Amino acid sequence: MSVQATEWLKLFRQEYLDTFIREGGSVVKVLVTDTDLRQSVGTAIANEATEAGFLVAKVDAAITRVHMIQEVFFAVARQINWDDIAADGVRRLLVAKGITVPKDVDLHNIQAIAAANGNETSPMYAEMKREIRARFKQSVDLAKEFRMADMVLAFAAISRDEEALKHSETVKSWLTNQPVNLVMLKALQIYQKIGRHNARLLLHSLARWIRRAGWSGLCIVLDLGALHVASQAQDSIRYGRVALLDAYELLRMFIDETDESAYLTVVAIADNGFADKGKRSIEEYNALNMRLVHDVAGQTRENPLTAMVRLIVG
Repeated sequence: MSVQATEWLKLFRQEYLDTFIREGGSVVKVLVTDTDLRQSVGTAIANEATEAGFLVAKVDAAITRVHMIQEVFFAVARQINWDDIAADGVRRLLVAKGITVPKDVDLHNIQAIAAANGNETSPMYAEMKREIRARFKQSVDLAKEFRMADMVLAFAAISRDEEALKHSETVKSWLTNQPVNLVMLKALQIYQKIGRHNARLLLHSLARWIRRAGWSGLCIVLDLGALHVASQAQDSIRYGRVALLDAYELLRMFIDETDESAYLTVVAIADNGFADKGKRSIEEYNALNMRLVHDVAGQTRENPLTAMVRLIVG
């Protein structure tokens, strides 16, 4: 049994994107479809999420090692405009604290912001920095390393100081797995690189951070086509059995952590080989199979709101 893609998209928008996720929920959905439809389905989902106000990141298993959570984080992080989102977050913070920030005024223009509030430039700048520091102390829902990064980016959003900009570049390099000055990173109280031990927490923090900046949340469209294809193109990542099972474990962990995360949507799109019997199907990893297959189902038609759905187009 299968569900029409248009029907599923309508329900997904209505039941999740427009309500549940935006209000603090989290969901993982797996869509199984024909190989030649996978890309168009992913594009349709990305368009719906963008319309609903989500920041969308696409991750393709053919070019990202999706069996490693840190690589998934880096793939998402490289699609983020960190400066703009940090600035949006600061602007919303200041307005919430009763500080007038004219829409046409750049946050670096402290003099104009001070004038709009009947204040002098220096006291205004000090107050803005004080509010950013206060938010750092209150943001206990973010991982501590991410909170430090947030504060650095926020200071850079209101300052043209060369040191603040250098610190911002250091943080962005750390977040995107680019070469980074470890001494400077340590000076910012970030003491470790992003790896398997902390990437998942940082990803959950990212979704909350994006929501705080005014977006509806973060939507990750995960193309798993490369996992269950026996032969790959020469420039595509190839997944042996261990890597395949690790990728299934990563997806299983995303599902199990939905109660702990917020404002996060993960939609994984797979070929039919993912769900059919075979050596590369989810039957090879029972923990994931149990979470996806054993769900509420009808006898005459597929339930479009289950964790895994087979989609057809046309």
